Amino acid sequence: MSTITLDAPPPIETQVGGVDHFSSTAERERQVALQPDERTLPLGPIKVVHAFWLAGMSCDGCSIAAVGATSPSVEDLIAGTIPGVPRVVLHHCVLSVESGEEFIRNYKMAEKDELGAPYVVIYEGSIADERIAAATGGYFSAMGAEKKADGAIRPIPSSEWLKRLAPGAAAVIAIGTCATWGGVPAAVGNPTGSMSVMDFLGKDYRSSYGLPVINVPGCSPVGDNFTETIACTLLFLQGHGPLPEFDELGRPQWLFNETCRDFRIVFRPSIRSPRGQTFRARAQKFSVPSCARCVAFHKVISIRKRVGFGKGTCRADGGMSRSLAPS
Repeated sequence: MSTITLDAPPPIETQVGGVDHFSSTAERERQVALQPDERTLPLGPIKVVHAFWLAGMSCDGCSIAAVGATSPSVEDLIAGTIPGVPRVVLHHCVLSVESGEEFIRNYKMAEKDELGAPYVVIYEGSIADERIAAATGGYFSAMGAEKKADGAIRPIPSSEWLKRLAPGAAAVIAIGTCATWGGVPAAVGNPTGSMSVMDFLGKDYRSSYGLPVINVPGCSPVGDNFTETIACTLLFLQGHGPLPEFDELGRPQWLFNETCRDFRIVFRPSIRSPRGQTFRARAQKFSVPSCARCVAFHKVISIRKRVGFGKGTCRADGGMSRSLAPS
């Protein structure tokens, strides 16, 4: 009987090029920034921007919508392939490679201003009043933990992370209906005391770069609306573009300037909504409750003609709006 001898696999350092990808991403980026940059393409004064994603009372649908974006895609932002836009280092509790203390270390470095680069905060979900949960020794939503003076371990609420990071953030972006308006968790009579990011930070909040809370609503939002807002904001931070215009609700003006009634929806090739009726009446006539729900949640929503090219998040058509045309 013959035997086969297998060579031992190479050490992990060789497999990943000598980089410990399970360590703190922020610490690795800081070390890279200390090395001479051999690239000749002028990228501007900001080479890297960290993006810290926080989640409160959410369903994670906004994360799914964001990673489904294509113009630009999250991959484009992370790889730094968009001209003039600094590379984004995303810290997301699901998408990041590192975990545990190494992951939380990134947030602590931002809190202590140790990144050596600007950062933005992205908040998904509404913000619960953690004082209600703390009264019974619990919490509503938290990420990471820290040791108290008495040695006990205390979970860190996501709202507390926002409070810690917001003062030094270059921008705070609320993504989705829950983060922008409060959403379902903030309905009348809810036991959590949930609120929006703007309500939590106050209407007078301004980031370290002078920006108010940026709202990208939707349940879930159109992913491209979010990534386009990120790109335009980074161009402003880089000095390559003007300050983006926002409406009275803190939404990007160029994305949320058309109402539902400006479009004629085609749910299926054989069912076309008639002209001259409101969007709500059309939705009720064809028994599509999800459409009426969107109208109820957003008096003005950003459907955008781009959705007709397969980049939407319409629930009435399995996640993708099949066709949109002006009324």
